[in-house]
Amino acid sequence: MRTLKFILGVILASLCLITTGCAEVSPRDNLSPRIEQKIDNANGKIDRIESNQNAIKFAIEKRTENTNTGVQFFQGEGGLIVGFGVVVIICVTIYFYRSSQKNEQIAKMLTEQIRAFNDPELEDSILRAALYTDVEKDVYHMMTKKERA
Repeated sequence: MRTLKFILGVILASLCLITTGCAEVSPRDNLSPRIEQKIDNANGKIDRIESNQNAIKFAIEKRTENTNTGVQFFQGEGGLIVGFGVVVIICVTIYFYRSSQKNEQIAKMLTEQIRAFNDPELEDSILRAALYTDVEKDVYHMMTKKERA
């Protein structure tokens, strides 16, 4: 239950970080390989340069007005990579949590069936098999649960 609260806390924190970003995607960005610039040599004007200048002026005016709200953490491609990384980590954590719950249920069921046989040699061989492992304590608790109750 404690790990479930932790996982839910991580999910909530990541959602808070994702939703507070304020990346600006401008339709003025021309990503087309066919950029057509109109050049008026008589007046010395180039349309693309003027539109870039106007965009920079607009951005400077916007920053001086302090209209930014929220944390700009997920701005741009780096933010997307971090966001997807967090989502992947959360998904992997949930997967392993669910599989550990299933494995715990299977282990409980198997120990109940072994105790139902009431064969001391079988129980001794299982305890000897788990003797020098890191799960020795858990196996012993599962095997002697009925005796303690």
